[in-house]
Amino acid sequence: MEFSIKALKPEHRKTGCLVLGVHSNADTLTLSSAARAADQASHGAIKRLLKRGDLAPRAGATLLVHDLEGIAAERVLLVNFGVGKTN
Repeated sequence: MEFSIKALKPEHRKTGCLVLGVHSNADTLTLSSAARAADQASHGAIKRLLKRGDLAPRAGATLLVHDLEGIAAERVLLVNFGVGKTN
């Protein structure tokens, strides 16, 4: 298995799985900057998933999404990083 980390626009990266971070603050989930960019490219699909409760509001929770419109990656893995900054 091969892993790589690169600085780029996440929504344009053709890869098997794009990992994006989400932070928990109280009962609110906040997107990382990369996740915000991907959310914009997907016309708000990531925020809609969070609103309906598909990602648990606890550190370490994950949600795997397949074929997200507007995203070049085959899959997107949302990871709850726990308490973090809200930017």
